[in-house]
This record gives sequence, C-alpha cells and structure tokens, in this order.
Amino acid sequence: MRINEISKKIVIIFFLLFNFTIISFINNNYLIVNSIAAEKKLPADEDPEDPIDLQNALDTAPRGLDISDPTFQQGVFTKVDSSENMNSSKVIKRNALDRSDNTRILRVNHGHYQLGSIWSNIDQSNYLDISKDQTMSMWLYFGHPINSSKPKEVGDGMAFVLQNAQDDPKNTDNPFGGIRAISRFKGNPAPGETLGVWGADFDNLSPNFGETDKILPTAIQNSFAIEFDTFLNILGEYKDISGEGVSFEYRIQRFHKPPIKGQHINMDYPDVSDTYFPWFSTVDREKDYYVMNHNNLVDELNLTNSKWHHMTVKFNHSNSVLSYTFDDKNSVDGTALPNPISKSIKLDMSHFKLNGSNKLRWGFTGSTGKYMENNLIVFESIPSFVSADSTTSIKDNTKNKVLTATDKHVDSGDELSFIYNLNYKNGSKEWSKILAKINLPKQVSYTSGTITYSDGTSEEIPLSEYSNDQVIHTLGRALSNNMNHAKIELHANVNLVGEQTKVPMTHVKFESDNFIIDDDNQDFIIDLPQMMISAKSAVSIDGISLDKVPDQIPINGEVWYTNGNNIRPSDVTLHINMGKYTNEFNLTKYNGSNAAFDFEIPKTELIKGQNILTIYATDNKGLQTGKVQLIFNISGNLEFGDFEKKVSFQNIKQVQSNEIIPRQDGWQVEVIDGRNSGQGWTLQAKSTDLFNELGHKLDGNIIYRSLNGRIYPLNNYQSIYWNTKESDDVQTVDVASEWTKDSGVLLQLGKYNPAGVYSGTISWSLVDGIKNI
Repeated sequence: MRINEISKKIVIIFFLLFNFTIISFINNNYLIVNSIAAEKKLPADEDPEDPIDLQNALDTAPRGLDISDPTFQQGVFTKVDSSENMNSSKVIKRNALDRSDNTRILRVNHGHYQLGSIWSNIDQSNYLDISKDQTMSMWLYFGHPINSSKPKEVGDGMAFVLQNAQDDPKNTDNPFGGIRAISRFKGNPAPGETLGVWGADFDNLSPNFGETDKILPTAIQNSFAIEFDTFLNILGEYKDISGEGVSFEYRIQRFHKPPIKGQHINMDYPDVSDTYFPWFSTVDREKDYYVMNHNNLVDELNLTNSKWHHMTVKFNHSNSVLSYTFDDKNSVDGTALPNPISKSIKLDMSHFKLNGSNKLRWGFTGSTGKYMENNLIVFESIPSFVSADSTTSIKDNTKNKVLTATDKHVDSGDELSFIYNLNYKNGSKEWSKILAKINLPKQVSYTSGTITYSDGTSEEIPLSEYSNDQVIHTLGRALSNNMNHAKIELHANVNLVGEQTKVPMTHVKFESDNFIIDDDNQDFIIDLPQMMISAKSAVSIDGISLDKVPDQIPINGEVWYTNGNNIRPSDVTLHINMGKYTNEFNLTKYNGSNAAFDFEIPKTELIKGQNILTIYATDNKGLQTGKVQLIFNISGNLEFGDFEKKVSFQNIKQVQSNEIIPRQDGWQVEVIDGRNSGQGWTLQAKSTDLFNELGHKLDGNIIYRSLNGRIYPLNNYQSIYWNTKESDDVQTVDVASEWTKDSGVLLQLGKYNPAGVYSGTISWSLVDGIKNI
C-alpha cells in the first residue's frame, strides 16, 4: 500500500513538472534557444522553413543593387572552440532564372534559432563617410507568422547598425570586432532578443544587481542601432527568467513608462548604460534581468505583413544628425506614401572611437528564436559608391512660369516642359546605364524630349520611347565626379478638357545596378480658357513612309467661347505652323455657336521623322486659344538608290550546252530603307528574252542562282533578296555587292547562238514586306 502511494506521488510530481515546462515553453520565445541552436549546421545553406513566404518575397521584391561583388562582407562568428561560421545570412538572386536580372537580395534569416549579419566592406569603399552628407536607402522584408491564427508567433527582427568595433582580447564576453562583431555571451554568439547587436541578458543569477556594466560588454561595441523588433519579450516573473533573454520589452508601473504595444522601431547605443534598466524578481532568491529603456520608440506597427517596407537613412555631417524615414515608398511602383514614420537623433561621434578616420562601418544584423520569419533586404543606394539626388519641376512655356504649390494653374493647349535634374554629388563609382521611367499625366500629349549633360552634349528622346503615358529611356552617358549633372526635359501639350481638371502628381524612377532613386512631379490644375479650339486630321499618319501619305492632308476643327457666347467666324484668325510652313486666315464657316474651319497640308511640307503641326486661334478682342498640336510621324521611304542601268555579262567565244556565264564588273542594285526598325522588304527581278541586232533570239535565259546553287528562271518576277531592319537609322543595301562570281544574276546559254551582241531588259520590283519562307 505504501509503495503504491509513493508511486502515485511520483506520478503526480512528474505531471506537475511536465505541465510547468509546457507553460514556460509557450510564454518564452527563447527558452530552449541554446540547446536547439547547438544542433544547427551551416544555417545559411539549410532549406527555408517557410518557403511559400520566401518565394512571395522574391516575387514581389523591388529592383535593387547588385551586391554580389565585394560590396559587402558577410559576418563571421563561431562558437568558442569551433571553426564553424554560424552566420545564417546569404546573398541570393531575385530571379535565379533571369540572367539579365542583377538584383541581389540579402537573406538574413530563413529558419528557427538563426543569427545573421552583413557589413559594408570598407576596403572596397563601402562605408558611411562622416565628413559628408550621406543618404542610403533599402527595402526590408519581415515575413509573416507561419500560423495566421497566432499573429504573435513570429520573430525576432533585424537591426540597422553603425559600428567601429575592434578586437579586444580583454573583453572575455565579446572579444571580436569588424565583420566578426555580433552579440556574444562568454564568447558565444547570442541570438534571440539581442537581434545580434544588443547586449545579451543571459546571466540572471549575478550578485551584481543594479549594475548595467555586466551586459554592456556583450553587445557590439562602439555601435549604434535602429532595431525593427517583431516580437515582444515581456516576461518578468521569477519562473520565466530563464537565462536566455526574455525581458527587454517588459514594463511595470515602477518604470513610469506605458507598455510597449506590439512590433516597434527603436534606436539607441547598444553598449551604453542608458540603454538598459536593471530589475529583479524574487521568490526564494533573487533573479535579476534587464529591460531596455526604448528611448526613441515607435510602436503599434505591422511589420510582419508579407510586404516590403522602404527605409531611407540620412546623415548630416554638419551637425551629426542621423535620421530615418520608414514606409516612405510603395513597393509596387515606388511612389511616395503618406505619413511615413520619421525619427532623428544627434549622434555622439566620439562614441565610435574613430580616432581621426572618416569611415564608419554599417550593416544589418538579425535573429530568430522559437518563432521565425524570413528577414530579407534589398539595397537601393550605397552612399560611398554613388551619392546623388534628383529634382523635378514643371514649366508652363505658354505662360512663361514654373508651377508651384500656390501657382499651378494651366490652360488647355499650353505647352509644358517636365524637367528632371539628376545631380551626382560624389562617389567612388559611376552612375551608369541609368534607366529613366518617367510617367506623364494622361491629360497631356508628349511631343519631344532632350537630355543635356554638364559638358554641353545632348541627346534626343524619340517619340518611339513614349507609350501608355510613360517615357522609358536609358541615358547615353554615365554620371560621375567629372560628369555631375544631367537635365531631362520632356515637352508636352495640355489636352483639351471639358471642365476644370485636377491632375495628380506623376512618378519618376531612375535606376541602375549601383543606384536607384524615385521622385514625384508636382500636381497641377487645368483651367478652361475663355476661348477654346479643337482640331483633328482626317487621316492617320503614324510611322508610315512618305510615299503612302496622300498629296493633301485634310485638317478640320472648331473654335468657341467657353461662356457660350456666339462667335463670329470673320472675327477669328487661325494660325498654322509646321516647321518652315506657316499660314493664317480668317474663318468663314459657322456651326451653331462655334466657328468651324478646314484646310489641307501639302504632302510636300512633310519630312522624315516627327512633324508637329501647331494650330491656335485669336479673335479681334485679343483673346487666344491654347495651342493644339497634331503629330505626323514619317518613317522614311523604301526606294531604290544608286542603280547601274547598263550592265553586261562576260564575252563568250565558245560555249557548251547549259553553260552559265558570269557578270562583267559594274553591277549595282542599291536599296535605301528609311523606315523604322522591324520593317522588311523584298527585291524581285524579271527578265525579257535577249535579241541581237538582226533580231535573232538568244538560245538562253537570264537566271538567278542562290548561294546554295539553286537556279531560278527570271521569265516572271522572282524574289531574289529580302531584308528586315534592326534599327531606325537609314539603311542602304547594295544587293549586287553580296553576289559572288557564281551566284546572283547570271546568264545561262544553250548550244546554238550565232555571233553578235544580244540585249534585253531586267525589271526590278521593290516589295514592302518580306518573302514568306
């Protein structure tokens, strides 16, 4: 009986202990962090634990820089008496199947109980230059909870870090600096709530209660961090203090601070006393722990929403102020988001102990614990490589004013210039292969564009690069310390509107593999002028050759007063201009309350390329309409060029049946194609019979022989050459120059031909389009 009672007690005690363990496990994100982490092997090479979310991150990632070169260095940290690097970070491609996609993504964490870091490579000119104003920008991704019904089961986050940590053998907790800098406890990497940068609160039984000195050496030394914390460590009870860091966000009334609400951003120095507050819990004996003061807190955030979040960090060298702006851009199109999060702090530069150097290392650390998330980063700009900015403006050329926030009214028909200035400030690399993606309002019609560089050179932006209210153009020149400015001007006319119209801001992106920047142009308002005009062409002329244009191009339209008053046609003068062609005349037709007009533009006034017909009207009271522009794009003609009309074959003394006779020198059959790229043409030839001076018909025929030896008779039109243009430049092809002595147009003879001189005619035909093969 007694034995049974003892057994029962043992069972009950075991059950209680087991139950207590489960409760602690649920409430503590890092209860078993050390034991589990010790089993990990090469965490960077393991399969992702949430592959669906990781693929979502790659599929939605914005374009970023190529960091596959030595731009950054991955952190190196090992456990004591081990050579195995425990860094979980890895640089991966945004699109592994697209060789032309150079965007590289830093994957900091992708599984449980991981610790990752990456640092700027100072030896490769990647650093924060404290002697200059610096701007850097990047996209951050924090994943999502694997179990959507438990949104708090995610963690731990990442930190943006500035540091000048140096090796220090006297610091037994954390003796390493440089790229080996990471949070450590007794020499071992310390994951969890440290995020890889803060101090490690792993010693809760120390007799030195009330002192912060014991946690400071475990943090990255000589550092400053902006943390993005996705998990609240809010345990403060005696039973929960486990020696693995669980209390940084714990708050009680005694701290005189309200509770931290959910995911948050905070910035501070990881290795100074003011960052932490020591506290204790007591049952039979004391356990002491640390709470972070969160001196620069922004909370109630939703970071783990499977979306990319943009951050811009700026450093003002004149006053040492570091500022960040978070969630300032839309990840889909780069447009500015309203109400971004912004904070700034004046840095104590002596804290970094630079000893006269101007180079401060920067990078990211991140960690996971019992709960995980996919932590990733896409870099947009690295200040020491390229430091640049852009400005935008809109000039109303008709009214000769630059639009401002208080003066932004334009009229229908006004000529506008959308101006973008790219300014290269400094850097160790060129800003090259800049792809400009410039959105224009749908209420304007683009007419032309130019880019002018600081050395005075310029380039045109052709109309063919404008489509769907967007200009896409790759700048022909790189910007650098020696070529520090490019001014882009896009010219457009304000379209006709039926009522006052508010035009929203439009977005522009300038991107390359080493610098990306977004900007927005100003909004404006289109007013209705007192007098208005409409005009249209009766025929569409867009990208066709001049030979397909009618001899006269009919134009018609109307003029009217916006207040509805009747208009007398004879009081209205129409003004017309297109290149050197100008004309003006009074109107004579009346259409209800509108004065109507029609006229014709002679085909002879058109030139290859873009022809802009500008039309506006004035009345005898001094009123003027806006200017309407009609654009005729002539792609150039397809035509014969130099052509040798009198050609011959070699003289013949004696022939065998079916002998083929080569050509004499001097043949030339030139084709000139001035049309747009992608257009094709086919050359055809047909020959008559040949007769001598006595009227005797030659026993033989003119033929065409291909390079592979196949013979085609030319008794009817035969396709002998075809070509497709690969550029918009005028292309000249001398077909005859591509023939060999045994190919091309040749003479094939029979047996019986009396001596004499034989002649005939070859007719050539140029067909718009290529032969069906």
